[in-house]
Amino acid sequence: MRFAHPLTFLLLLLVFSPAGSGMQLPLDNGTHSIGRHAQYLVEGEKPLSLQEASRAFAHGEGRTGTAEVMNFGIATDPRWIRLELDNPSPVSIERVLVVGNPWIDRLDAYLVSQEEILGEWKLGDRLPFSARSKSHRYFVLTLELPAGGSEVLLRVETPDPMILPIFFGTAKAFEQHDRHDSYTYGLVYGLLLGLALYNLVLYLQIRLGRYLAYVGFLSSFLLMNMTYTGHFFWWFWPPELSWWQWGHPLVIGLYATAWAWFAATFLQLRHYLPGLYRGVIWLVGMFWFCQLALFALGEQGWAVTASILFSLLITLLILPVAAMSWRSGMSEAVYLLVASIASALGTGITAATVINWLPFDPIGFRAIEIGLSLDAILLSFGLSQQYRNTQRHLLLAQRVARVDPLTGLYNRRAFEEVVEPLLASAERYRTPVSLILLDLDHFKTINDRFGHHVGDAVLRAVANVMRDTVRKDDILARWGGEEFILLLPETGRDQALNLAERLRQAVASVHPEADVAVINDHVTASLGLFTSEGSHQLLDELVRNADACLYQAKESGRNRVCS
Repeated sequence: MRFAHPLTFLLLLLVFSPAGSGMQLPLDNGTHSIGRHAQYLVEGEKPLSLQEASRAFAHGEGRTGTAEVMNFGIATDPRWIRLELDNPSPVSIERVLVVGNPWIDRLDAYLVSQEEILGEWKLGDRLPFSARSKSHRYFVLTLELPAGGSEVLLRVETPDPMILPIFFGTAKAFEQHDRHDSYTYGLVYGLLLGLALYNLVLYLQIRLGRYLAYVGFLSSFLLMNMTYTGHFFWWFWPPELSWWQWGHPLVIGLYATAWAWFAATFLQLRHYLPGLYRGVIWLVGMFWFCQLALFALGEQGWAVTASILFSLLITLLILPVAAMSWRSGMSEAVYLLVASIASALGTGITAATVINWLPFDPIGFRAIEIGLSLDAILLSFGLSQQYRNTQRHLLLAQRVARVDPLTGLYNRRAFEEVVEPLLASAERYRTPVSLILLDLDHFKTINDRFGHHVGDAVLRAVANVMRDTVRKDDILARWGGEEFILLLPETGRDQALNLAERLRQAVASVHPEADVAVINDHVTASLGLFTSEGSHQLLDELVRNADACLYQAKESGRNRVCS
């Protein structure tokens, strides 16, 4: 039999439970939170027996609860809770009482009628899971209420936050709520596991550390929630007790560490802010050193407090760094910024609620889950945006690596990559292909007489007129220095000669960014042309043959085309 999460119960019970200021709880078919119907008693330094606690309540030492859910803060003294019941029917009836807090260390429960103990339970996460009367993540008691008056007394002890969402009602009502609750957790856990597995696959494929860090963040978030709700102890670790008792400070610390790791990786702190990166590492190291010391001292309550404060501190530290990164041009950092705000608000509200700085409220108690869920979703968007930006920058870098920065034409490497499939196609279909090498005449003289800035202007001007002269499907590139190369697909010798002559004339009329009257007579070019009429030719062979023709043009007096 499964029962609902206290937060789900609270939302329902606050709607359906009567406000009730009296001590006795109705025994109808509904569900009720007992907070306003019960009394509590602080035990103090000396433990009280059942008889001593009963006498103290009988002498009026107990105080009536003022809220639907009792909240006594963190690392507080043990409490006794007393609930009076009255069964008006002549026969006994069955009811269920659920203590919806999975991290209570010790829970002693008694059903008493006319000073006779009708039922006794020893529960808590310091006892084996098998000691529970119901296999459930919460502490579930089945009560056989006799006719007439009876009372339930609970002794609660825990160094963790002593929040007591205690519910009373029929088993059928709780089963209905718990079924809906199970579907909700299945959806949430399925979504988180799906995101984690997807990003793990991405990491294995592209080996970017930010995806592995995101997997660690999601896994720690999932582990923290499952520990927080009791699912982890219930499903995976029922025999272990010692480690489970320290589960809350451990998983909260793991979550904060994974959060710091992901943020540092996402914002590339090691590259852009190495000092801050080292500071984060030092802070994480100091936290775990303190946790180890608290573990050695057995201070579980202080360990929980330290974990919550560390988690909040990490989030508050990341906030200004994310804002600064966003303002400096990292567009995807806005997702981390908003996610950090949601996480900080959720963690802060829940922390203030569990340590009783804020009045208990179901939304406030669950704020950390809401904030961290938004956090995880926003960070997945941020990773997607960062991947798109990375791909865009990579494509830009690849394009820059393929382009000559001075002329804007293909460079030698890009030319070789582009013409390779064209030459393969020409061989397959036995089509002609022509290649032209163009070299500026006496270019060294221009650099020596007028300076390299004039030489650069000449190269840019030549590239522009060549770009305007060649055909759409021709492949033009700067081959090196003052030499240019042009591949003419499906072009025979006669067509190529006509184009080469137009190029020679175009170069002779360039207008560089310099004193045209001074250098105009010096801008000429020699061209070498070679045509392969369908026979197999490698690029190196075409270049070698065209280069021989270019040499012939140089030897014949320059400013001419030879083929």
